[in-house]
Amino acid sequence: MNTLADKTQDRTNQAQANQVSNTHKTTARFVDHRPENLMQRKIQAFINNSSYTQQQKSLQQNIAPRVVLQLKVQIGTDKYEAYNKNGFGIQNLISLIESNKGTFDLRYDWKARIKGYVKDKAITPRIFTDLPDLLNFLTKKNSSKKTTSEKNQEQDLRIQGMNTGFGPTELNYGNILSYESRKAFGNFTGQIESKKEYMDTQMELEDIDPGERSTTSDFSKSTNPFIHLQALGSSDLSRLDFMAPNDVEINTQGYSSMGDRTVDPHTLNTSFGFGTVKIGPNISSYIKEMDSTSTPDPDQLGYLNSLEMLRFPHLSPQTGMKRELYNQGKFSKDQGMGYNHDHSSGEFVGAISGSTMTNLQRDNLRKQQTYSNYAILQTAYQICPDDKLGQALSNGKHVPTSREEMEALKHFIAVAEDPHSTHIDKNKAKQALRKVLVQVLRSVTQIEDIESDDETHYPTSPYNPNDY
Repeated sequence: MNTLADKTQDRTNQAQANQVSNTHKTTARFVDHRPENLMQRKIQAFINNSSYTQQQKSLQQNIAPRVVLQLKVQIGTDKYEAYNKNGFGIQNLISLIESNKGTFDLRYDWKARIKGYVKDKAITPRIFTDLPDLLNFLTKKNSSKKTTSEKNQEQDLRIQGMNTGFGPTELNYGNILSYESRKAFGNFTGQIESKKEYMDTQMELEDIDPGERSTTSDFSKSTNPFIHLQALGSSDLSRLDFMAPNDVEINTQGYSSMGDRTVDPHTLNTSFGFGTVKIGPNISSYIKEMDSTSTPDPDQLGYLNSLEMLRFPHLSPQTGMKRELYNQGKFSKDQGMGYNHDHSSGEFVGAISGSTMTNLQRDNLRKQQTYSNYAILQTAYQICPDDKLGQALSNGKHVPTSREEMEALKHFIAVAEDPHSTHIDKNKAKQALRKVLVQVLRSVTQIEDIESDDETHYPTSPYNPNDY
C-alpha cells in the first residue's frame, strides 16, 4: 500500500533526479581546456575506445536493447509497451487480463500494478511464461498480508474439519443445550442484577470521570470478574479503559483505534458492546495464545472467560465448563481455549456477528458452535464425569458435575421423545435440565447467592418442541 510517506519520498527522489539531470545538461556546455583536464579526457577516450570497453557495450546492448526502457511486461513472446499502438499497450494488457481472469481472485490494485510496471522506467521488466503465470502473480495470495476474505476461507475450511463424526442426533443435542443455556443464562444474570453487589458496582463505574486508565483498581464493591463485566455492559460509562484487580486491563469500545483514549464515550459514534472489549495486557488473540507455550495469566483469563460467557449466552455453561476444566488441568489448552478444536466456539475470528463472512461460512460457524455445546459436554463426561465444575461454594450450594448435566440432558430427550409422556413429565424434565445449567453457571463464576430452581421469579416455560 502506498502511504503518504511513500508518495512524498517518490516526489523527493524524482525532484533530486531532475535536479541532477538539469545540472548535467547545464555543465555540459562548458569545456575546461586546462592541460591536466585535456590529459584526463584523452585517457578517458582511450578507455572508451578500448576493445574491452567495446565488448562490454556490445554485450549490454544484446542483453538489454534500447526498447527495454519501454518494455515492462512480457507474456511468452508478446511484449507490452507503454506507448504501443499495435495491440500491445497498457489497455490491451488490462483487457486481456479482464477477459481471462475467470476465478482468479485478483488484488484490488492489480490495474495499478500493471500500469506501474509498464510506465515506470525504474522497474526491471517482468517476464511471465504465459497468461496464467501473470494471473497467479496478480492474485491476492501474493500480498504480504492476507485479506479478510482469505482469512475467512481458511477458517471455514478448519471449521468444516471439526466434529466430522457428528450428525443430526448430535446437532439436536447441541440445539437443546443452546436454547436451554440461553434461558438459564437469562435466569442467572437476572438474579445478579437484583444483587446489591452488582448495583453498587454499576454506580461506582458510572461515577468515574473521563480520563486515562487508573493505576489502581476501579472496582471496590465486588471482586468477581463476571459481575465487573456485566456491570460494565449495563452502565452509562464516561470512561473507555478500566483497571481491574491484579492489574488486569479492560478496554471497551474503540480499543482497536489508537485515538484519544481519554475522551468521554458519549462523544463517540460507537456504543458499548461486549464484542469490542479487550482484556489485557498479556492475553492476546486465540491464535497467538495457542502459539505460545506459556500458561495464560490466571487473573486475565478469569476476565476473558467471563467475557466469552457474556458474549455467547447460548454457549455460556459449556464455555464456563471447558475453561474451568482447563484451569483444573483436566482439559488441555487446545480443548479449553483452542481455535481449531471440536470444542471451539467463541474462539473463532468473527464468532459474534460473522459480518464479514459469506452466508455459507456463517452457517458453518453457527453449526460448529452448536456442535461444540455437545462436544464439550461429551468430552467432560468421558474423561472426568464426576469432577466438580468449580470450587466448593462457602454457602454450601451444590456444585454440579458433567455427569449430572449429561444425565439431565439425556433424561429430557428420552421424556420428550416418549409418546406416553405427559406435558407435566416433559416440563419437569425441562426444569431439571435448566436447573443443572444454572448450577454450572453459578459454580464456574463462583457467584454463590444464586438460586438454581427459582420457579417463582424465573419460571421455566412449558415444553415446546418448536423451541429446538
